[in-house]
Amino acid sequence: MGTNRHMNNSWAWRTPTIVQAAIPAIVAVLVFFIPESPRWLIAQGRDEEAIEILAKYHGEGDRHSPVVQVEFQEMREHIGTVSSDKIWWDYRDLVNTRTARYRLGLISECRPAHHQITSSN
Repeated sequence: MGTNRHMNNSWAWRTPTIVQAAIPAIVAVLVFFIPESPRWLIAQGRDEEAIEILAKYHGEGDRHSPVVQVEFQEMREHIGTVSSDKIWWDYRDLVNTRTARYRLGLISECRPAHHQITSSN
């Protein structure tokens, strides 16, 4: 099974590489056509663009649709109170309590032991 069995030249390794690179190449080209997230646009202060995207996908093109307005207000309130769109991750949560430090210690001790026992690299 596989290309090594059926090909006896350098295409035995080239074929899987090309096949595995095809889908990411397609995604890399098409990613430029995907619209920005409305939540990100609101966090950047680009409210009009966010409303346009919400209207296109949730309001059938109507900017004044109740669904669009409610979603926009919910996103705006959430971003204003939590501001989770500006901070990626706060690492203090990993060590601020005793149980969090215990869990972190377990993970950092058990993972290398598991790799050693299973002989995986």
